[in-house]
Amino acid sequence: MKLLKVLIVDDDEEQIEMLEELLKCNHPDVKVVAKAENIDDAYAAILAFRPDLVFLDVEMPNGNGIDFARRLREDRISVKIVIISGKAEYALDAIKVSVFDYILKPYKPKDISRILAKVKAENLLVSLNRERAILFSLFFEKISIESDALTTYFIKADEILYYKVVDLRHIELHVFWQDEPIIVPETVTTLRKKIPILIFYQITRRVFINLKYLSKISQKNHKCTLNYNGKLFTLNGSENQLAYLKRRILEKSKKRVSFD
Repeated sequence: MKLLKVLIVDDDEEQIEMLEELLKCNHPDVKVVAKAENIDDAYAAILAFRPDLVFLDVEMPNGNGIDFARRLREDRISVKIVIISGKAEYALDAIKVSVFDYILKPYKPKDISRILAKVKAENLLVSLNRERAILFSLFFEKISIESDALTTYFIKADEILYYKVVDLRHIELHVFWQDEPIIVPETVTTLRKKIPILIFYQITRRVFINLKYLSKISQKNHKCTLNYNGKLFTLNGSENQLAYLKRRILEKSKKRVSFD
């Protein structure tokens, strides 16, 4: 469960503690990551903790909550702001700076619950739209490659395990859904214009592997192994290229690759 990160900004310590306790007791999926009693500390906390939601008092000792919200918008810092005030007169100004919501003191637990439900609903919609956009792009981001005058393949870069230069005008594409390589009339230069360069790495003068499937590097015998759903492909590589690739992986320390 992903926690919703909250920052509470109020010059009244008692108000901060009350809201923090309310969130702690009633909303286990919410975490108060920071508290601030003035505008300067609030700005620093937003940069440091990147909260999803800020509960912000209007009347502060070194600034106004509305002006602070406007400053965040001008600085293009994306965070949902809920203004908390004992006066309704600030509501119009709050709307002008696009705050997420506005509640009056003394507020009730149901007011906070409503806001949190609204935040989660909006976050879910954003997440669904993002996933939909990714699926849409994946569906259409196929490259068209003609192997001859009568045959065109539509391939995603992600489906290419590795490719090998045959000669100056032809390349072998090894895709996981076909046992035999696809010979295409492409050069490395023209192919690189069609596929994301960063996901492929050159292990010899002629062979380029998809780093997504790399599972093992053996500098001892100058080989590397690709793994696609348990099916292994072992390829010869240049000693220098493999050594450099190993250093890159160790520096990033994200990809699970074995070495020997």
